[in-house]
Amino acid sequence: MDTRWDRAQEVEQSHQHHISLDSETEAKNKLNNFPIEIQELEDKKILAVGGGTGMIHAIDSEESVSIDPITNSSIQDIEQSSAELITGVGESLPFPDTYFDAVICYNVLDHTINPEKVAEEIFRILDDDGILIFRLNVYELPDIILSHLNMIDKPHPHHFDTEDVLGLLESVGFDTNVTRIDDKSIFDYSYKELSLKKSIACLVLQWRKIYVLGTK
Repeated sequence: MDTRWDRAQEVEQSHQHHISLDSETEAKNKLNNFPIEIQELEDKKILAVGGGTGMIHAIDSEESVSIDPITNSSIQDIEQSSAELITGVGESLPFPDTYFDAVICYNVLDHTINPEKVAEEIFRILDDDGILIFRLNVYELPDIILSHLNMIDKPHPHHFDTEDVLGLLESVGFDTNVTRIDDKSIFDYSYKELSLKKSIACLVLQWRKIYVLGTK
């Protein structure tokens, strides 16, 4: 097992977003970045890779599944989720080819052991007419710096710039449509929200959020 990934999971379990589920309003706000209406997903079979406590729990779909290495039955209101919870990793998805109509991979790829394998597995289990709903934090920095960011950003074993992540998705077969790029600034946060890590990410690391709609 990748020791960097093990350490990242230990840190990740303590984060707030593994405590309470996304509300329907939060899910709608996230989907607006693509842009997708939540009603468009109601008759779909949906998988969230690294679903955690995210939007998968707020989407009333035909079939919804969340696979995550961290599954916690003590999460607030977990019984209200209609999603099936599976403990597992994105590198080995226990589903047949072309099974899902939509796959959500929302701020997950940089947490994985093998990002390329995760992308391959998502492509495999996604229907030929399906969609990938994808978001990731990226940093527009030289590769030599990106390769060492995990030393100060322990929850993330991997770091990408925009070109790298689009290239990865396209290399496994996806057509990519960047629906939004959100350049982050210290002025996006209140004084209480602005941690040292966020300050460094905004001012030094050229942090941005990239939203991608992927198709086959």
